[in-house]
Amino acid sequence: MLIKQRLLLLLFAGCMFATVAVAEEHPAQQLIAKTTTDLLSAFRSEKEAIEADNAVLRTIVSERILPHFDFVRMSKLALGKYWRRAAVPQRKAFAIQFRELLVNTYAKALYRFADADIDYKPARFQEGDRHIDVTSVVSTGGEAVEVTYRLYQKDEAWKVFNITIEGVSLITNYRSTFSGFIRKNGIDALVADLERRNERAVGGNDESA
Repeated sequence: MLIKQRLLLLLFAGCMFATVAVAEEHPAQQLIAKTTTDLLSAFRSEKEAIEADNAVLRTIVSERILPHFDFVRMSKLALGKYWRRAAVPQRKAFAIQFRELLVNTYAKALYRFADADIDYKPARFQEGDRHIDVTSVVSTGGEAVEVTYRLYQKDEAWKVFNITIEGVSLITNYRSTFSGFIRKNGIDALVADLERRNERAVGGNDESA
């Protein structure tokens, strides 16, 4: 359980490590490397503000990481068959709370892992590919963890829609949890539960999974 929790805390860590080595300059890798630089710069310049108010950290994460994630697609995948069954207002409400859940759960974890190192494996792709896996090896405390970002090209931009840590998929993990909850309580109850958890996180009483 401890190892699993550690992996979950690292789910977004590849976007913000102190040492970055890009093995091959695919635009998707360039995107993550640039995000890394922007985040580290913000962490340094806003260190005092972050230590005084964790809302600053959540804002930094939201502004610099989330624009590169397709949260509508991630929400759809996380709900699976229940997305199709949900009404449009339910989908919108879930997507909002799911996004906030990820920000609130992982913002502090990102900051704690700011001193880790990361190397990228050579990307395998062909010209014209619209999907790519960007795989990184995160090294911290003598331990190496493989983090894989699944991206797709949307218009001219690359968007992350899944992350896998040592074989543990972000989307699969949440889909399993949400499906069980919805079967027992329904979609509206799930949205309400996520909203309560997000409110507790903002208030400093974080009970993130």
